Amino acid sequence: MYFHHQSRLLATAIILCLMLTACVPSSMIRKDKTQDDPHLEAADTNAQILWWKRFDDPLLTWLIQETLRANPDLKTAEANLRSARARRKMADASLLPNLSASASTPLEEDNSNSYNANLDAKWEADLFGSNRLSTQASAADVEVSKALLKSLKIFLAAEVASTYVDLRLTQAVREAYLQNLGSRSQAINLSQQKRQNHSLRSLEIGQAQLNQGELQAQLPALDNSIEQFQHALAVLSGMEPRAIKPYLTASRPIPGDAVNLAQTVPGHAIQRRPDLLAAEYRVKAASLRLGQAKANLKPRIELGGSFNLNDLSLDVGSIARTLLTSVSLPLFDGGKLKQNVEIRSAEYDKTLYDYRKTILIALQDMEDVYSSLQAIRRQHPQVTHNLELAQTVEKLSQRNYLAGRVNIQNLLDAQTAMLDNRKALLTLQADNTQAIITLYKAIGGAW
Repeated sequence: MYFHHQSRLLATAIILCLMLTACVPSSMIRKDKTQDDPHLEAADTNAQILWWKRFDDPLLTWLIQETLRANPDLKTAEANLRSARARRKMADASLLPNLSASASTPLEEDNSNSYNANLDAKWEADLFGSNRLSTQASAADVEVSKALLKSLKIFLAAEVASTYVDLRLTQAVREAYLQNLGSRSQAINLSQQKRQNHSLRSLEIGQAQLNQGELQAQLPALDNSIEQFQHALAVLSGMEPRAIKPYLTASRPIPGDAVNLAQTVPGHAIQRRPDLLAAEYRVKAASLRLGQAKANLKPRIELGGSFNLNDLSLDVGSIARTLLTSVSLPLFDGGKLKQNVEIRSAEYDKTLYDYRKTILIALQDMEDVYSSLQAIRRQHPQVTHNLELAQTVEKLSQRNYLAGRVNIQNLLDAQTAMLDNRKALLTLQADNTQAIITLYKAIGGAW
């Protein structure tokens, strides 16, 4: 008996689902096979953001890979994407029939097997597209979340690369200071060895020691900056601040890209920026929700029925006679639905203005980075030449000081000039790499 009633319930449910689903236009049900394919998404992401490998720095590559694997902000963005996908699937469900079952049995104890089993079903015809527009808006929200996730990956990779360049620059400057301190120590030794009256020799030694001490006093600040850059890289890559130090203690060259990017970037590359895509899909979602708000002003038609499985025969005709059609039309709600249209209209305008602003910012980013790269290209020959001149002047000053033709201040000034020009060249190299990183970020990754 139990098996018989279970079979009857299942058969009725299947027939009713088939009937109601047949009324749903197929165009309202999304069947995009590639939309949530993780392999396609990974391939698209890799094509855009694996630009850092052009710097040919294995440690930088490792740091960025760790960041893209474990960064907390990235985990939050991934959770937002999962939530958006779930909301889209929930919205898709509004296009399908709703089916529920209930059963009851008397509490009196007797030998009868009487019970009531009911099946309730309903489906909204969605003639004016309210539910369909809702599902499309939710799908656009998914695309926004996907674009924001890509944008965050590019931003984090650029942030790691930029911080890494700052670290390598500071380490290189520290090494330049140490080399210059060695030259100052040599100047002190030369002053001590010179044959001159005691008072003059003490003055020169004091000048050299003061100059050396002022330089040494700057080392702790450089060491502090190095540690802070190391800590920042650790946090970006999802590690504890001290955990990354062993990997970053040794000094390495400032990374650079030998390709003249300003001449190789295609003009349409900016269109691939994820933040532009996100802004575009926000406009689309807002437009669809505006359409949904307008559709909610129209009548709503529902097809449904409640079936007692004890009395219902399983033929299609008896089921069809039990179905009911209801029509609802908003007559008076205090203007709530109309104000919702106004709200959605304002939100649409806002997303449109934000989209235009995002385009302008993207264009500004491109122009700024091109301007920076051109300025660096013009500076580089002169800064390189200045360092060569400073090195020559320092050697001549040392020889002339030994010969007694100049005083120690001339030598110290030459050593300071050499350090300043060395720092200028290192800074220019770092600025060039930073501009390249900014360019990659401005165009949404590699191309």
